[in-house]
Amino acid sequence: MKRTLQIVFGTGVVIGVLNMVVGWAVTFGLISWSGELPWFGVQGVQCHEGHVYVGLEYFSSVLVYNEQGVHVRTIPVPTHGKPYLFSVQDDGSVHASLSHAPRYRAGDYRIGTERLERYLEFHCGEKDPRTLRQSVLWLLVAGPLPGGLLGFFSILGLLVTTPNLLVFLFERSK
Repeated sequence: MKRTLQIVFGTGVVIGVLNMVVGWAVTFGLISWSGELPWFGVQGVQCHEGHVYVGLEYFSSVLVYNEQGVHVRTIPVPTHGKPYLFSVQDDGSVHASLSHAPRYRAGDYRIGTERLERYLEFHCGEKDPRTLRQSVLWLLVAGPLPGGLLGFFSILGLLVTTPNLLVFLFERSK
């Protein structure tokens, strides 16, 4: 049982560290990510020609969704994880400028039709609000905090299941 826990916690450390490193690399523009990102630090929501643009502070990106709420593309913005205001140009490109803009409040978590999801309500000139939905599983897998927490708790778990791990590591480094 102890060996199984060590394998589980060791895997958690590797996944957690990879999650954090990839998140930072996307934030600082070291790698380009074209897929959907978790809604973390939403900077604003704007509508333009049937598309919805959602700015994300942490990932320095703007996500573009179609009218059905399906992710179309991700546009990186050179803000390096800092707060920003963005505007959508006539050609659909995005202009971002650093600002201490308050974050847009993403909705709470709730059970949707098929999954636990997070929702984002916004207006595009109409009276009734529109809603985008994203699975909470996506936030748990790809969000910045879960990766760090997974790595941290896995390290704690390894230390608990292997009390002599630090002694072993120090002896090996000599």
